[in-house]
Amino acid sequence: MRTTLTLEDDAYEIAQLCAYGKGVSLGAAVSELVRRGQQAYEVEQTRPFEEQGGLVLAETGIYTFPPSGRVITDAMVRAALEEED
Repeated sequence: MRTTLTLEDDAYEIAQLCAYGKGVSLGAAVSELVRRGQQAYEVEQTRPFEEQGGLVLAETGIYTFPPSGRVITDAMVRAALEEED
């Protein structure tokens, strides 16, 4: 498939070095780097959250911290503020 890409300078340099080092075209190097990136992403998604710094992947696709501790209610905050006065 033929297409045109606009790459950031650093990404272009990496792809160009990869192509030169492997003796392949720039397009083949970019394709390989994209595939490797996707594979790394898939591996990351299958790792337990303990290995990802304790983060959990939410349904929104955003990593969040797992629930822990206790819930602090408005009443608890008001009581703590009253104690300070």
